[in-house]
Amino acid sequence: MSTNHPKMAKTYLKTAVLVFVSFFSAVSVVNAEESVFHRTRPSSDQAMAFQGGYILPAEKVVGSVIGSREQKSFFGAGDTLYIRFIRNIDVRPGDWVTAYSMSTVVFHPISSAYMGRVVKILGILEITSEPKNRVAEARVIQPLDAMRPGVPVMLYELPPDAAEGTRSDDPISGAIVETKSGGELTAQGEIVYIDLGAHDGLEVGDRLKVIRKGSRESMKTYLPDYALAELRVLSVQQRSATVIIVKSVDALHRGDWVTRLQRRPSAPDPGQNIQPPSPEDHY
Repeated sequence: MSTNHPKMAKTYLKTAVLVFVSFFSAVSVVNAEESVFHRTRPSSDQAMAFQGGYILPAEKVVGSVIGSREQKSFFGAGDTLYIRFIRNIDVRPGDWVTAYSMSTVVFHPISSAYMGRVVKILGILEITSEPKNRVAEARVIQPLDAMRPGVPVMLYELPPDAAEGTRSDDPISGAIVETKSGGELTAQGEIVYIDLGAHDGLEVGDRLKVIRKGSRESMKTYLPDYALAELRVLSVQQRSATVIIVKSVDALHRGDWVTRLQRRPSAPDPGQNIQPPSPEDHY
């Protein structure tokens, strides 16, 4: 038994060193990922908008995932992937790209005009090597959905945050054109897409109400229109926007009418000296 003690001690020591090194390496990787991902410090609404997707009239593809360092069918956080870029795309180590997929084809529910396809964001990748023959290594730093070989990538752009300062309160109206889930019925907290965008003066943070047209009871009788939901704008494209259902009293449908609510006045500055109105102000 005594002759085995030195061997056992060496074995325990080696195991302890390996565990320590593995733990230290894992912590370093996690910290590196956190520092990279939080470099832009997206707000909660920005992150929600990023995952909510949007309607894209034409693709912005700059390359595609062609494989991974390890043989996998799906990729997750920390995996090293290989991306083949199209010609004349200047990418360098440290740049970010977005893996995505194109899902539902969107036609306007009223005019039947083609609007584009819904972009589903799959994850954020960081380029980790100089491209050789247009192929570069990239590391998955923020997976959002299943990624596999063949998915396209585009240059990373974080959705803008809500604008500050004075903004237009002009009334604008449009319609719900699609839902993230692709179904006709949507509930509170879900994502829908509307046909209003920057071209119409819509901005991130705007709130809208959904109006349902009253039904026809007879040849001369129509029930009044009524509001059934409130929406908040998460991201804005040129002619469409991604919105979240804040509250609703009934399921929403493609084609439901939406109109912008008047913005709530901002709270007064606590340090501002506000004088009470004089009696003459009432006349």
